[in-house]
Amino acid sequence: METNDGQGSALPKTESAPVEQQLDTPAISQCSPPIPQYPPPMPQDLFAPPQYSFIPPQLFPSRRPTDPPVENPLPQTTIIDIILAAILLMLGFCFWDWELLANKGAGFGATVFFLVAIAISFTYLRSKGIRQNKHSLLMLLVAVAGSLPFALNGSRDISALLLLFETAACLLWVLYSCRTSISNKLSGLIIGDMINQVFVVGFGNIPHFFSQPFKKLQRGKKALKFIFFAAIGFVVCIPVFFLVTVLLSSADDGFREFIVKFFNFLDSIDVFDIFFKLVFGIPVAAYIFGVVFGNYAKQHVNHLTGDGFLCTFEKAHALPRAAIYLPLGLFVALYLVFFITMGSYLFSGLQGLLPVDYTYAEYARRGFFELCTVAVINLFILSAIWLLTSRSPREYPLLLRILSGVLAFLTCLLVITAMSKMLLYVQTYGLSQLRLYTSCFMVLLLLVFALLVVWHFKPFNAARPIIILVFVFSLGLGLANTNGFIAHYNVDRYLSGQTDKIDISMLIELGDAAVPALDKLEQNAKDTIVRKEASDAIWKLHVEYEQNLSYNNCGLTTWGAWHTQSLQSLRADWLYEKRQD
Repeated sequence: METNDGQGSALPKTESAPVEQQLDTPAISQCSPPIPQYPPPMPQDLFAPPQYSFIPPQLFPSRRPTDPPVENPLPQTTIIDIILAAILLMLGFCFWDWELLANKGAGFGATVFFLVAIAISFTYLRSKGIRQNKHSLLMLLVAVAGSLPFALNGSRDISALLLLFETAACLLWVLYSCRTSISNKLSGLIIGDMINQVFVVGFGNIPHFFSQPFKKLQRGKKALKFIFFAAIGFVVCIPVFFLVTVLLSSADDGFREFIVKFFNFLDSIDVFDIFFKLVFGIPVAAYIFGVVFGNYAKQHVNHLTGDGFLCTFEKAHALPRAAIYLPLGLFVALYLVFFITMGSYLFSGLQGLLPVDYTYAEYARRGFFELCTVAVINLFILSAIWLLTSRSPREYPLLLRILSGVLAFLTCLLVITAMSKMLLYVQTYGLSQLRLYTSCFMVLLLLVFALLVVWHFKPFNAARPIIILVFVFSLGLGLANTNGFIAHYNVDRYLSGQTDKIDISMLIELGDAAVPALDKLEQNAKDTIVRKEASDAIWKLHVEYEQNLSYNNCGLTTWGAWHTQSLQSLRADWLYEKRQD
């Protein structure tokens, strides 16, 4: 910058180019900052002062991108670190004891597991001086809401996906709380955050689960000596303690009976099962500790930065456009021919019309999953084109935008065609879990491609609304009583005369959430055989409900299916006792 006369300047008066010209030089890049030459070149006049080329400090960081990241020093271990490790160890045991990874094994136990993990992590971070911000509070709300579906609806076919979603929400909450995210706004960089947290921070900080508590004990030599001598005393006293117990048992029959009952109680407990669950719970506890402690202590959080992530994407823009235009044009032409040949029955399913020479089952099933697969393939094609095409970071060629936008629009038509087939199939044969979840996925896919169409013609941060849509759909499906909705839909269709068949076995597969619909079917069905099958289904679900209670595999809707209506609960108990007799 220029200075007025009489003002001091930190730069020597040289004949080099002004700083403004150097800042505007196109050779300077964020991905490859200029590196000074040392020693400086020798001037032509040996008696003249040396000429240095000034490099602005903001363009030349203190360490080069190729240097290994410098880790922050480890903070001093406190008692709160030991408490966190101990509670997480108990949670690791519950993780296996409640069978959270078993088939449909997520119920009350999953909600308790996540809520306790969130509560202890929140307390730990607050005790360390970490205060929440608007981003972390929003993600905390999402994480708490994401833990509720398991307690509300019990085990379902989507329980595994809900577990993954809740885990991702908890990870995002921790990194937003500790301000270790690689971007300060919601964008596509969230992919880098997830990669960094799952594979680098989580696994990289697992050793601290073992080292931090030991350092605390090592600093307190008195405590370490006390534990050492206490362990020696315990080992020495075991033979004497056993001998005294035998003598006392021989001296008194009451005490001997007590000892016999005590050992019988120990035999009833599966000691080996508890031992293995404790052992396998250690990796779970160590991983959670590594994520929370690593983000707080800033350990292994700077291996992946926003600039490095963006530079990696920029380097991927290397595929010549000529290799993209022709294949992309062929795909567009293929889809145009497909829609033209479909003719008048393109969206006939939305109108409830059946094409000639087709039954409802044939039309609904024919090509449905193929169309869904093609839509997903097109999503990967558009992503690959955006990532690999040779271009500048902020440039998207006009012809490429037009072809990709048309492909996204034609994919929207493909999704609508598949949705019309699914709608006609549901109207004919009723709902099922697969049909409902597939329909929701297609709606999400349609909205994503609609956003991509808009983005191709008017670029904006499309990642933000797409991420929000994924969160909304995941929470919506998780919190909604989908199994109960499916059961009521099918029963209402049967009772209203829209169909003359009802699949009782499918209603049983929906679990306890189908009990109110089965009760309605038993009370109002005209066919005595259907009423008898509904009664048997209620009894069968009641037996399974009693068994699932011991596995924490139920939800509030499960409990409500039996207990919110007192008459229904009493009748179910009476049916159960009658079957037992």
